[in-house]
Amino acid sequence: MNRRVQNSALELGMVWNLATAQPTNTFDAHRVIAFAATRGRQEEMLERLFRAYFSEGLVISDHATLSELAREIGVDGVDEVLDGDHFADAVRHDENLAAKIGLNGVPALIVDGRIHVSGAQGADVMLDAMRVAWSQRMDQSA
Repeated sequence: MNRRVQNSALELGMVWNLATAQPTNTFDAHRVIAFAATRGRQEEMLERLFRAYFSEGLVISDHATLSELAREIGVDGVDEVLDGDHFADAVRHDENLAAKIGLNGVPALIVDGRIHVSGAQGADVMLDAMRVAWSQRMDQSA
């Protein structure tokens, strides 16, 4: 599966080195993402964290690393977030929601708030999920 994901990434111009990825607790990284969202930088933060983890082998639970990555994308104030429990409730809410709808793998795609795909699935699986969500939405509006 890792080889398939790496090859898919290469086809899209991304370099992933899953051999150096360091699995870790991502709770604080999710708090930083939530904070970056308040600054309009959620997408940039996600992209930077993905590159740090999948390409650079950085430990994305390390507070100094998280702070530096946020600064790189123009988000200051992460040290204060990490020193307290800021955004912890929001992350726990998201975790609970994921558990309720049965997400058990990452990455996860949630389409229209109710159709989900867990794990590293191919484009066909993702497209099928979007078609199901669209069909259900059209049925509801009819």
